[in-house]
Amino acid sequence: MIRPRSLARRVAMQYLFMCDQSADWQGHSVDEFLVEHCEFPDGRSFAGDIIMAVRQERENIDAVLSACADHWRLERIAAVERNILRVACAELMRGLAPDKVVINEAVSLAKKFGAKDSSKFVNGVIGRALKQIRESENAGG
Repeated sequence: MIRPRSLARRVAMQYLFMCDQSADWQGHSVDEFLVEHCEFPDGRSFAGDIIMAVRQERENIDAVLSACADHWRLERIAAVERNILRVACAELMRGLAPDKVVINEAVSLAKKFGAKDSSKFVNGVIGRALKQIRESENAGG
């Protein structure tokens, strides 16, 4: 059985993927999507927190990811991986879970939903993003 927070991350990634593909970040009902796709109330709440964090901080998240995805423009990263990275980055920025858990969950999502070597790519990018986020926090910005 999937853990509620793992399911929440998957549902958040799927919602963000839908928004990304339609280029509509505000038009899809978060509550309806969560009720339909997440059976755990705690999971719905956590997924909603992630989705709202990405909606509010998407420009900052995308800037961090762009800086950390060596030789890749964000729009060239496959949509599944891009949105897994957004979920993880939002969690790291907001402190929604321990860093190690966030990274492990992102890699797990990439293994399940991404291309063959997605997990390695996601691990590398999110590792660099974590370093950049923590350095920025320590610098007071």
